[in-house]
Amino acid sequence: MATGTGFVLDREGFMLTNAHVVENARRVRVRIDEGTLVDAEVVGSDLSTDLAVLRVDPRGADLRPVPLGVSRDVEVGDPVLALGNPFGLEDTVTSGIVSALQRQLRAPDGFTIDGVIQTDAAVNPGNSGGPLMDARGRVIGVNSQIATAGRGSRGSVGIAFAVPIDTAKRVVPQLKANGSVERAFFGVTIGVTPTLADTLGLGVARGALIVSVADGSPAARAGLRGASRGTSGALGPGGDVLLRIADRRIESPEDLNAAIVGRDPGDVVEVEVSRGGRRLERRIRLVQRPG
Repeated sequence: MATGTGFVLDREGFMLTNAHVVENARRVRVRIDEGTLVDAEVVGSDLSTDLAVLRVDPRGADLRPVPLGVSRDVEVGDPVLALGNPFGLEDTVTSGIVSALQRQLRAPDGFTIDGVIQTDAAVNPGNSGGPLMDARGRVIGVNSQIATAGRGSRGSVGIAFAVPIDTAKRVVPQLKANGSVERAFFGVTIGVTPTLADTLGLGVARGALIVSVADGSPAARAGLRGASRGTSGALGPGGDVLLRIADRRIESPEDLNAAIVGRDPGDVVEVEVSRGGRRLERRIRLVQRPG
């Protein structure tokens, strides 16, 4: 099992860390109270955001919840502190700034985490799950991943990424209540460039070609079509071009993800596609994303 960091959410004993830190464990050992080791239950874990909620018995424990900030208010250049246990060095604090916003990370289950905060504060193995704090001591992110210099390198190169605390605020209540997070599912894979659109004669200057449609998905039931493929596997004509979901224009996989994330199974969205140069509109009811 990995080692990492976490922080206290409330005096009821709930804590937050990274999902990849607890992996598939049901219980873990947590160090609190200046070194006291206690058992913690893994209440819930969400690989799609790399977040997990733990709970310790609060009786007799000196639990000190940390205040949560608002990550959408963070700006590039803001000073930050990263707290954690890098390489087993307990209670380490490093400082830096917010280097960039709205980064994207590949989650442990392969999905995309949006709105990620990039910082140059030194973050190393063992920092995972620890808080990224603003200058007022409020948590604005959960340290999750780092960029490395190359194969075999494990140390900080001044590029670290934190899951925004606003994402955690959406996920934590579901993890507490259900142990998992329900997410909506649309059921298409997209990808197109202007050159490919012209080559395939799609007849549109924007949008994203539907490469494939998952069997039995909401998109399939609505009659959306994926592109054909030749014997070599190259894309051919025939696929719909996804133009819009609700009020969001779709021109990339990131746009598609942003249009669906935050919606619930059962939500109905208006979808606009182009098929052979003709605009079509569909109302599609989203379902629970397959596990």
